[in-house]
Amino acid sequence: MGEVKVAAWFRPYRSALAVRDLRLLFTGLVVSATGSWAYNVGLLALVYERTHSLVWIGAAGLARFVPALLASPYGGVIAERTERIRLMVVADVACAVWQVGLVLVALSGAPIVIALVLSAMTSVTNVVYNPAVAATIPSMVTESDL
Repeated sequence: MGEVKVAAWFRPYRSALAVRDLRLLFTGLVVSATGSWAYNVGLLALVYERTHSLVWIGAAGLARFVPALLASPYGGVIAERTERIRLMVVADVACAVWQVGLVLVALSGAPIVIALVLSAMTSVTNVVYNPAVAATIPSMVTESDL
């Protein structure tokens, strides 16, 4: 009986998930979101390990949040005016570059302020990702699948 409920719940999504490109997009979203959460935990752990200060941890949170807040109104505009798949790939590659910089900061003992700058750059770079995804999905599936 439990399988029937799961199957009934899944039925509306079956035709949409039959689209290979949509499955690839969702897989990319899962990978990207997992990396973002892991990076957040790693950043806060790095800041605490280096400073043992809640003020610095708060600064790390603000370094991620404030730049994204200020740049987010432009994320949709950029996603609308740019080829979206390429934009998502470029944004993820740029974020990966900033993350490699964070790894180098962690390994080298460089000042924690550099980690916060790289964190802010990651946040600003990433604001185009979700609007690009949202604008891409309608072109992949039929209206009834939306």
